Amino acid sequence: MKKFFSFVLSAALLLTLAVPAAAAEETADQRLAGVTAKVKAVLGIGDEYEEFYGELQEQELTPVWSLSWSREEDRIEVLATEEGKVLSYYLYENGSTAVPSVEGGGVLPVFPALSQEEAQARGEAFLKKVLDAPLETASFAERSAGRLNMSSYRFSGQIRLNGLDSPLTFSLSVRAGDGKVVRFCRDSLEQTTVGGVPSSGPPRTKAAPAAS
Repeated sequence: MKKFFSFVLSAALLLTLAVPAAAAEETADQRLAGVTAKVKAVLGIGDEYEEFYGELQEQELTPVWSLSWSREEDRIEVLATEEGKVLSYYLYENGSTAVPSVEGGGVLPVFPALSQEEAQARGEAFLKKVLDAPLETASFAERSAGRLNMSSYRFSGQIRLNGLDSPLTFSLSVRAGDGKVVRFCRDSLEQTTVGGVPSSGPPRTKAAPAAS
């Protein structure tokens, strides 16, 4: 009889430990589903991709989700916060985003279908989707690279917060042939600082004490 009760007690303990583990796993799946839905809505990713993979990366200040969609030789890779803010974006089509090469190791010249100004306009449209407006706005750096022997225009700049300068930066590449953004990377407050965002209004000052 004692052995029987001991067996029942052990089984009960195993079930008690299994329930929280299952609940935690379900919660992780729910978190992944929520982040994925937000990112797909922001980037306009449909159901054309055959495979999907998502993984949580615990970091010092905030968790980050690594998401990947793929089909044949095409792939999209994204890093995003729990709230769905896109921190990096890479588009690989036909297996690579590299500059086309020719036999012998040379580089095949690419005559862009878009001008540098048109490519920047595509980049600005992309930034409006991924930045947290109206809090975040993009300010492009004056120097931008774009040559005929490159497959893409590359831009960089600053992310302003409530219209104020910040140490946050971004960089992106726009493919010269069709105007698609193939690479995007940004800094974020969640990964670098603890605390809130400065207000857009003038700083408050304490009133002087009234004379007695």
